[in-house]
Amino acid sequence: MTVEPTEVTEAPRKTNGSPLDVSDDPNLKDHESVSRAEREALFARPVRRLYIHDTCGEASKMSIEVAEAWARKPGTMRQFKDAFCGYEEAWAPLGEFAFSDGERLDGKAKKTKAGR
Repeated sequence: MTVEPTEVTEAPRKTNGSPLDVSDDPNLKDHESVSRAEREALFARPVRRLYIHDTCGEASKMSIEVAEAWARKPGTMRQFKDAFCGYEEAWAPLGEFAFSDGERLDGKAKKTKAGR
């Protein structure tokens, strides 16, 4: 199963799907926003929400808050020993999961049959 990484830096949209133009809304006109480059500088890693469970091969999606916390300080998030598999509806050891781009949630290389 191939899962494309998601990007969380897309432009804000109106409920009808069209791009949000702050000049359209007097409530947002004076609102300061952070540029894409400034947002990306806040993170040590890319913000990734999808992660795959090795056992079942299915993807689960973490909340944006958890994904951003993970991207800011990946080492801190590894204090948690388990992750939740949405497909199996159960917790499993962090070492059984990888982000959709292949990086392991526990930060370790995946064990191979030869390298056990």
